[in-house]
Amino acid sequence: MPLPSVPLTCIRQPAILFNADGRIAAANDLAEAFAGRSLAGLSAPDVVRLFFHRRFDGSLLSPGELPGTRALGGEEVIEFPLSITAASGRTLDILATASPVRDGDAVEGALVVWQDITRRNRAEAALRESEERFRLARECARIGVWEWTPPAGGGEWRDGSFRIFDDTLPPCLAMNELRALVHLEDREQAEAALDAALALGEPLDLEFRYSPAPGEFRWLRALGDGVYDG
Repeated sequence: MPLPSVPLTCIRQPAILFNADGRIAAANDLAEAFAGRSLAGLSAPDVVRLFFHRRFDGSLLSPGELPGTRALGGEEVIEFPLSITAASGRTLDILATASPVRDGDAVEGALVVWQDITRRNRAEAALRESEERFRLARECARIGVWEWTPPAGGGEWRDGSFRIFDDTLPPCLAMNELRALVHLEDREQAEAALDAALALGEPLDLEFRYSPAPGEFRWLRALGDGVYDG
């Protein structure tokens, strides 16, 4: 039985239609632009060689692991992550979705659609790298970060900032518990400065003493700012 008509040109992602024998029956313009050539008639091994399919970790895939081959076996494959090399030489990260094309219970072919997520993956990797550099900078400078939801919400330490105070402090601490750590002689001034900053929506810049134990204190500087909704 011939494959049902599938308007591949209407799919604005690279799309490939396989015959039941595992060869490409048709591909849209976006898929062939990736390949730099016509794809009709190619087999799964041909596709692996042409695009140098591999996982995100760099390990290679066999033809039997390809989403299209799995769909020909009756499996629905949703957003399978792959890296491919386009004809231009660019390495692209894609999510491949493959579905069997059926005639009743019989699988007559498979439709494979690729979603290019290269830009998204690289942006996320750059963000992770930036966050890691920022975390290391804070750690080296012994700068701690504490996030709090006013007026009475809990707070949470970020990175190892709680070590500035005491290794035994819990990772989550309510504001009244944090205020209790301030040296008694500085507490009134610190609370007034914090309340004023919240009321006026202005940055906080405050120096105070912290009492890790009776008769002991350390000087700390707190810099803070609010994050507001509409």
